[in-house]
Amino acid sequence: MVKPDFDALGLDNSEYVEGTNTIDRTDLSIRGSASGSTSEIPYVEVFERYGYIPEFVRTGKESDRNKYFYAHVIVSGLNGTPIVHLVEEVDEDAYGEGKLKEIPNRHDGRGIPEMLFNIQAYVNEIINTRMNKSRIVQLGLFKLTGNVTPQQFKRLFTTGGIKLDASSNITPLDTGTVDTSTYKDEEQAYLWSTRVTGTTNTDEVAGNKPATNALIEDRSTSKGYGLRIEELMLELGEFIKKKVIPIIKEELKNDVGKIERITGDPEVLNKLDVAFAKNKVNNELSQMDEVQRGMLVDKGITEDVLVKDEIGRIKSAYGNDRYLPIVEELLDTDYDVEIVLSDESINRTAMATMLQSTLGILASSGMPIRNTIKELYDTLGLDGETLIQDMPEQGQAIPGQQQVQQVGAPAQEIANTIAM
Repeated sequence: MVKPDFDALGLDNSEYVEGTNTIDRTDLSIRGSASGSTSEIPYVEVFERYGYIPEFVRTGKESDRNKYFYAHVIVSGLNGTPIVHLVEEVDEDAYGEGKLKEIPNRHDGRGIPEMLFNIQAYVNEIINTRMNKSRIVQLGLFKLTGNVTPQQFKRLFTTGGIKLDASSNITPLDTGTVDTSTYKDEEQAYLWSTRVTGTTNTDEVAGNKPATNALIEDRSTSKGYGLRIEELMLELGEFIKKKVIPIIKEELKNDVGKIERITGDPEVLNKLDVAFAKNKVNNELSQMDEVQRGMLVDKGITEDVLVKDEIGRIKSAYGNDRYLPIVEELLDTDYDVEIVLSDESINRTAMATMLQSTLGILASSGMPIRNTIKELYDTLGLDGETLIQDMPEQGQAIPGQQQVQQVGAPAQEIANTIAM
């Protein structure tokens, strides 16, 4: 790193580090033949390591050379004069492990480049062979007999002709053209690569393949891709739980009692609002006497009405922001981290059509329709919670199919728009 960034870290013994203007990017300096580039700003070579080191490092006692502790160490100048900047005992390292593919008896697993090495070598050989043959086809290949020398044959391309004796001859050889079928090898290699690595959720299916076989192959590929992504997300969630959340909790310990503003998804905030409103209404009702509660009942004010009014007040006052106090009990809670990836291959048109049909049946029967319409809007990627605020809970039952058509028309129009 550059010297100013290194100084900004504030490490111990930084005053002894001068840096260098010669940057070696080939590690040849280790073998004594470095020829790196020059920089106007000095660079510092810094090494960071997590692992076990002898207790002798911090005690200086010879008897501690065979005792070890897990430490975080930062050192600079290993190729010259080493300078130790940090040695601290830690419980574990700050990194997490992620493997694209588990391999027995191999801790690091196997990555995409290693999976595709042999396929890449195969493609390179195919392309090189095709290029060589194409070059021969363009330049020509000749059979020389008799006393024709290479120098004479070379003169053929400069003068247009050469003199031959009776025993000599130049015969063009027909090597044929490049087979067009070789151009399919790249497509086949690409298909192999996607299947071996499992890094795509779509597969190319031949146009002449039966529909049933094509559907089976497509679903098989999507399932393999989903399993691979699910495995990666589990590892990421484990990393966040073990490495990231402890840091956040440690930082929040200094902010206990403060008010924090949070912003989230409207559906998540709505769940918080409902829980908060119910708790507040129940507390207020518990503090009322029988007379006061009786007056509310006479006015037709129920607990649900009070909760709904409180939720409306919260949304009107704070919008999409919420202000919550940081309490110490929150930091002692165990968390489960789950990363859910939505299936982007969902057929929204088919789902919207099914919801539209369900909506028409409910409306014609006079049954509640709000939840179905909200689900329809959510499926189409719209804010269903906002769009159904002023909508009645259920439609009016009207004999015949007229009501079905009236209610179902907007949904059908949306579904047709998505299908375009």
